[in-house]
Amino acid sequence: MMARSTREKITVLLAIAMLGMLAPIALAQDAKDDKFESDNKADSIKAPVSESGKDSFKVPYRISKAKLKEVEKKAIPALEVPRIASELHKDGLILGKVEEAFVPKGGARVILNFSRDHRQCFKVVIEEKDFEKFGSKSAPSIGAIYRGKQVLVSGLVTEHQNLPQILVTLPYQLEIVSPK
Repeated sequence: MMARSTREKITVLLAIAMLGMLAPIALAQDAKDDKFESDNKADSIKAPVSESGKDSFKVPYRISKAKLKEVEKKAIPALEVPRIASELHKDGLILGKVEEAFVPKGGARVILNFSRDHRQCFKVVIEEKDFEKFGSKSAPSIGAIYRGKQVLVSGLVTEHQNLPQILVTLPYQLEIVSPK
């Protein structure tokens, strides 16, 4: 019985010793993997300031007609609701005119409708927690930015009340097609 416990102790000590020898090798490999070079020499980032005084994104993002021609072939027209719905749970690229900007009671979100009939159209949703990224704390003012504009929307296509939608959390997901 005594020999067995001694054998077990020796096995454990050997295992610990082997781990001790392997640890420096693993740490050296990790340090080697973390080294990289960058050409970025920027000292700071300059961004506009929002109503709250915090840095915000440039709003609205705009896409030029030239760049639009590149992505137009990939984008699904917003009025093709069944085609957009076939892209559920995939990243989508949708192009269309925002017909209406709806703010439900309480103002906790902005819903951009891409048809006059909100019961049958593709929608874009912006939640209150993301309003400041769009340069305002006011849902109606965010809606006013996009109402009547041709936009290119990118993001994950989800479904709400059997209709496709994209929840936009960052302004660059919602680019206005510039008239130039």
